[in-house]
Amino acid sequence: MLSRARGFPTPGAPRRSAAGKGNTLSFDKNMRTIRVVAHLALAALAIAGSAIEIALPVAWSDSAGMLRYFTIQANFLVAAVSLAEAARAAAGLRPGRLLSLARGMALMGIALTGLVFGLFLAPLWRPAGLLGVANAIVHGWVPVLSFLVWAALDAKGRFRRSDAFAWTLFPLAYLAWSLAYGAASGFYPYWFLDPSSPPPEGMGSAAGVAAFSAIASALYLALGFALVAADGALARVEGPALARWIAGAFRSVFMQGGAKESE
Repeated sequence: MLSRARGFPTPGAPRRSAAGKGNTLSFDKNMRTIRVVAHLALAALAIAGSAIEIALPVAWSDSAGMLRYFTIQANFLVAAVSLAEAARAAAGLRPGRLLSLARGMALMGIALTGLVFGLFLAPLWRPAGLLGVANAIVHGWVPVLSFLVWAALDAKGRFRRSDAFAWTLFPLAYLAWSLAYGAASGFYPYWFLDPSSPPPEGMGSAAGVAAFSAIASALYLALGFALVAADGALARVEGPALARWIAGAFRSVFMQGGAKESE
């Protein structure tokens, strides 16, 4: 009774100083600001790269035709999800179930963009100038930064094993549309989806496209399960070191600098 009256903690009760509580609140506020800025920057980068690609179309496609490419669609999806993440973070809200599902789909789609370009398209397409910069943004910078932002700043434990199946709907829907559009127009966005042209301009047969699509789909699903596993593993790590380092650096540069100026 005496210890309680004098304001001392009872035995076994957790001790939290006012300074410690203030540091925790400051950390949370800084992390929220960093998440907002990071997601806005990622969205701006994806939009800028895609806009340049659309504004400077290739010889075989006009600006509107650039929207037929999975690369542009995946970058727009990253931008849309990042804007939604930034809005919820600014409001102090955790992502809902639908946004979590979309976040995973955006990560998987942009991962597919980077991997397919690096493995199958980079040797065939090396643009220069501003188009080369845009190409590096949409195929390299946005995929890498998407995973860095997610790994360092986003809440973990949001993905479920069933999400890996849902994430396949994006590329499978694109595959179905590409084949139908190609059959009707004669234009296939990517050579590995073209059953009519002989290699190396196409796959040479419907069976070749089917085999390629089946293998790619299986690998995509396996990558989805790997992302779910990574999300779960990171969720079990309390206080990610990288996130705390970023928040500490932000606080030391901006918060302490502002304190010195006020003095």
